[in-house]
Amino acid sequence: MMEEVNMTTSMSLRRRAVCGFSLAACLAFPRTAEAQTSDAPAADQTAITEQAPAKKRGSAWTDGLKIGADLQFRYHATFEAETTGDDDAFAGGFELARARLKVKAKVPDTNLSLRLITNINRAAGTVRIDDAFIDWKLDDHWSLRFGQFKLPFTHEFFTAIPPSTLFADRSLADAAFRVGRGQGVQVSYTEDRVRGFLAFSDGRKSKYTNFNNDKEADAAVSGRLEARLGDASWKQYRTMSAYKSDKTGVLLGLAGHWQQDGSTTAPASFGDDVQMFSWTGDVSFETSGFSLGVAGFGRLIDGEGAEAIDAGFSVQSGQFLTERLELIERYVHLFPGSDRTGGVDSFGAVSLGFNYYLIPDSHAIRFTAEVTHYWDAQAASSSIISPNTLIGLLADSEGSQTAGILQLQLVF
Repeated sequence: MMEEVNMTTSMSLRRRAVCGFSLAACLAFPRTAEAQTSDAPAADQTAITEQAPAKKRGSAWTDGLKIGADLQFRYHATFEAETTGDDDAFAGGFELARARLKVKAKVPDTNLSLRLITNINRAAGTVRIDDAFIDWKLDDHWSLRFGQFKLPFTHEFFTAIPPSTLFADRSLADAAFRVGRGQGVQVSYTEDRVRGFLAFSDGRKSKYTNFNNDKEADAAVSGRLEARLGDASWKQYRTMSAYKSDKTGVLLGLAGHWQQDGSTTAPASFGDDVQMFSWTGDVSFETSGFSLGVAGFGRLIDGEGAEAIDAGFSVQSGQFLTERLELIERYVHLFPGSDRTGGVDSFGAVSLGFNYYLIPDSHAIRFTAEVTHYWDAQAASSSIISPNTLIGLLADSEGSQTAGILQLQLVF
């Protein structure tokens, strides 16, 4: 009995301190605790009471935390990629195309959220940061984004995430014309049928750069406007496939990008004072089991007494034969500017393949098999087309080449 009295006295003193020596609160507190814990030891209840605020804070952070990952494992085989003096016209092997860790966290009791995506460097095996930004939702329509993120330009890169592209990877046209990721600030506005994005950044492909890096533009602005028609939601266009359960709709997109100096793709002969104007327009049609996407691209490089205009387009479609099996087709053609240095011939590619979804209506586990034929020599168009192992395009100066890809992806 004496031990219980001492314990009760000690607890009362602590409660008086917590209550700020308020006599009424301290008198009421023991009776409340006793009523709630008649079957529990007083010391145990004290521990529960003291830990409750910390547990509540931890729960709030945990509720807003989402962790995921993407893994894309491939086998490549490229035939007849020949360079002068090279007798080996075949290259094949395995590649870990992507291994991304994704973290999203919402700050409790605020409209702020954090997004972080890390990826591997396929050649070196080192970890890099793709996305690292803060979103601030101002109201139901307006939001701000700060950090490193995908600049609003091409639909295939900006809107669709890598595991949800129609083929194993984005098209050659998108690779040539997209402005990629940059560091900056973006404002976005969303309505039921229309949404827009406007970014002020360090320019095309300026991720991982210090503020004084030569790859950074003096100034850069990117903007994209989208409108949707029909019943398909905004979320449906995050994938470029249309499941049999998807609704019918059309997405219209128009985007532009301008920057002064930085990574403009301009030849060295254009001097140090270079401006780049890029534009793109796209139409995506989706209905139950069928998708069709058409995109056009253009770019003007304006240098010191010289300029070049590049153009290109892509057409791709997918048809679900069953709820798991999807046939896919793509055609791409690029036209480098005639005033560029290096190869300026046009360049075309056609791709055929299929996707097999282990889980219907989900990209979580998908097997892709595809083959692409490039019927022109890569070197003949080297002014804007570089070798790209992600799509199996290798250096080639002798003629056409054919690339095959087998991929298994896992997303959670």
